[in-house]
Amino acid sequence: MEKRKLADSFTDAINGVLYSLKTERNMRIHFLAAGLVLLLSIFTDLGRWEAAALLFAIAIVIMSELFNTALETAVDLASPDFHPLAARAKQVAAGAVLTAAAIATLIGAIVFIPRLADFHPLFLRKVAQVPAYLSVVAIALCLLVILLAKALPRGEFFLQGGMPSGHSAVSFALAALTLFLSRSWFIYIIAFGIAALVAQSRVEGKIHTTVEVVAGALLGTFVVGLVFQLGGYGF
Repeated sequence: MEKRKLADSFTDAINGVLYSLKTERNMRIHFLAAGLVLLLSIFTDLGRWEAAALLFAIAIVIMSELFNTALETAVDLASPDFHPLAARAKQVAAGAVLTAAAIATLIGAIVFIPRLADFHPLFLRKVAQVPAYLSVVAIALCLLVILLAKALPRGEFFLQGGMPSGHSAVSFALAALTLFLSRSWFIYIIAFGIAALVAQSRVEGKIHTTVEVVAGALLGTFVVGLVFQLGGYGF
């Protein structure tokens, strides 16, 4: 038998993750939750071990869902018709995912709750001295990430549709910039509302799905937040 290349193994692994994302609603929810946690971690002063704990929790939940998907697929192959033991195997696998998610939620609560009280002053202090030119860098980086995300899956660039929503990403990136530059939550709420309307219009126009516009919103906010967070540390 021909020896498999390392690149083939990576391709199979990536296809496995993509299959789970496409077929399992819970996996999409886990990825969305992970994105929100990572986004929040940008704006809080996490220590090294706290960040490691969050990454570990995210990895455990996603791995558990991947194992659950693999087991369900194998059970369906072995037992196409209903069988009590097949149902029990799926229930146990789902219980493992639930346990991992509950523990991850507990870890997130332990890390974030003590910081919620002083989140506002901490956040504004980090970005108060950031040079304004970083806004241009943030938008440019956001556009670059969008282009790569749209070009890589199909091997060719496409403007209409696809993951993520470029309009949603740019709109929420600009909304985040209004907060960083104005340091006013009132102005940010207005900008956030406008960005949400842009995202909604993409869904109503049947150009993007809800998942694609949410992914774009997270991407835009994440990229801008990362640039200004690094700028706040003087990087």
